[in-house]
Amino acid sequence: MTRSLIAISLSLILLFGCTGKESSGTPVKSQSKELAEQSMNLAGVQNARIISEGGTVAVEYDPADAAYEDQIISEWGAIFGVLSSTYPGASQYQIVQLYNGEKIATITAKASDVKAFMADQITADEFAKRIATKAAK
Repeated sequence: MTRSLIAISLSLILLFGCTGKESSGTPVKSQSKELAEQSMNLAGVQNARIISEGGTVAVEYDPADAAYEDQIISEWGAIFGVLSSTYPGASQYQIVQLYNGEKIATITAKASDVKAFMADQITADEFAKRIATKAAK
């Protein structure tokens, strides 16, 4: 009986032990965050980290390693793709673009638009029209 209790306790700790709480009281999905950051790295996106999870998932991204402007846009696509597969329940995804450590812009896409683009339901041009960009103040 004691072994069963220990086994159940360990299972519960392993199952729920990685889920904490932010100061706002919302659960922190550290495993999803780690998976997303590793996936972005494997996709060739350097200097990207998840800064918020939930309905809006945000990534801080510094393209310091990008050799040309088209590479930055390509990396935005990789980031949106990783976020869509890692956080399918989110309503939107944001990329907070940095330059020399300073926020310069926020790029926002609705999750439904990312999914539609990935499923070839909308063109790249249509997807680009639906993305919102906002310069930092």
